Amino acid sequence: MKLIAIVTLKVKQGHLPDLINFTVKYDCTCNLIVLAKTEKKWESYTLELSYTNISKLNQFFEETIKKDDFFREIEITRTLEEDLKGGQLVISGKHTIDTINDLKSKIISGNKIIHEKIDNNEERTYSGIYNTTAIIGGINLNDNDYRKKIHHNYADSERDSIIVNRFSGLNSIPLTVQFNSTDDFGKSVKSIEQNFRCLRFHGINNDYSISNLYEIFDIPVIVKENDELPVFFLTIILKLTRTLKMKKDQTSIGIVGLNTCSFRLTRLLYKCGYMKILGTDDNDNSMMNFEKEKGLATTAENVLLNTDIVIIMRDYLNEENYKYFSTGQIVIQCNDISILSDEELRKRGVREIIKTDESDSTLFLPGLICGIIQSNFSHFDDTKLIKLSDALSKILTDSYEFPDFFSNIHDRISNFISKL
Repeated sequence: MKLIAIVTLKVKQGHLPDLINFTVKYDCTCNLIVLAKTEKKWESYTLELSYTNISKLNQFFEETIKKDDFFREIEITRTLEEDLKGGQLVISGKHTIDTINDLKSKIISGNKIIHEKIDNNEERTYSGIYNTTAIIGGINLNDNDYRKKIHHNYADSERDSIIVNRFSGLNSIPLTVQFNSTDDFGKSVKSIEQNFRCLRFHGINNDYSISNLYEIFDIPVIVKENDELPVFFLTIILKLTRTLKMKKDQTSIGIVGLNTCSFRLTRLLYKCGYMKILGTDDNDNSMMNFEKEKGLATTAENVLLNTDIVIIMRDYLNEENYKYFSTGQIVIQCNDISILSDEELRKRGVREIIKTDESDSTLFLPGLICGIIQSNFSHFDDTKLIKLSDALSKILTDSYEFPDFFSNIHDRISNFISKL
């Protein structure tokens, strides 16, 4: 994650190279240097720095302060951080309101027109409900530090709301809902579903009963962990087996770190013809739920020694596990996995390392929402997800990359869904 900081300071003449050396020392990249003013032996500069580690930027700041013989009046503004205060989302209307006349003629009068249209049975055209989705993060009250997770999940809801609006044109509202069980969560959301055209849930991990949610609501429902992520991984696996001419019934899949996504993915893989799916986790309930989907729960050692494709879902392995990776194996590595070294994996003969990013699965979201709304599906059953994954695998590049956000990927996904 690359961030930008603006630095203003005075530099003693002849010591600009020292300043640049400090930026390099603390992993900052100097994008721009502007000399603003020169007076006597001092020069005033403005620098634009790129950085990825806030602590390194702070060390740069502290180092330059100590060198007050050469650097003075140092100020750092983290431009993105300043913009992010109060969150990423700004709610605004369609009309510009600069005067009282704007308010009366556009907003107040417009509101009256909408009421008239509703009375004339034109609510599907004029009510904002039919153009609005909810992005809802689940907060399990049994989790440790659940109060902090409220803010984390809301931030993710904001991010996804912005993406949905930008690439689908739909209004998207971020929410979080606290719950003790999946049924509890469903009942809470049920009371507000009439405000939306579609519901998309996220943050509901390690819950085997999540499929019950689909039966509760009268409008379309998408669950990130049960729909988007399984489609994402299944798409990559289908592409791999097709490209490498691997036979499904002879290809073994390993999953390290079992969660909601793993359970649905295992069921989809089995229905696609992958007969040998091994999984491991340190949670006994997750292991049992995995076996309900025809997966074989075992140790990390067995998973790594006996599978052709390994999906690392979370930080579950340690350095001792490196020795179990096999020659010719393919590793799919999920977000924020830090224990796995590419160099060590290559030494073990790993054939391919495919790394995923948070934006990879989010790429599907605008198209999924538009597609499910236009097709009047209540949810995506297994057959639909398998057919969608197969279609998506054919647009995946040979380096296992999807088209980017600014391509026609969203319309293509929506069109794929309309043909299911």
